[in-house]
Amino acid sequence: MSDIDTEVKRLFDERLGTLTPPPRTERRARRGLRVAAAAAIATLGFAGAGLVVNVNAVAATNGVDCANFLTKVQVWAQSHRSDLAGTDHSAAKAELAKLVAASGCSPHDSTHDSTHTRPHH
Repeated sequence: MSDIDTEVKRLFDERLGTLTPPPRTERRARRGLRVAAAAAIATLGFAGAGLVVNVNAVAATNGVDCANFLTKVQVWAQSHRSDLAGTDHSAAKAELAKLVAASGCSPHDSTHDSTHTRPHH
């Protein structure tokens, strides 16, 4: 090591010794935020799954369980629209009947289900 290197090292050490590090601050716990976000996501997931199950159940009740999901959603919305106050119930039911007829699903025969008790047709 040369004299210049030794002098540079000494100057560097001297300069470094005059600097003081900033005070350490404690990090805020973000665990609560993570738990809240996870709970919100789980709640949305369960609510979405519940809505899908309800849409499929209403569609099956109205005989359009073979239709695509968009048609099922339309049937679900139309069936709930007839529940609103101030709605012309006969017009809402007629619109629901049109949606069911346009779905292309064959009418559900409840006597067919009662004659076949085995799980496989």
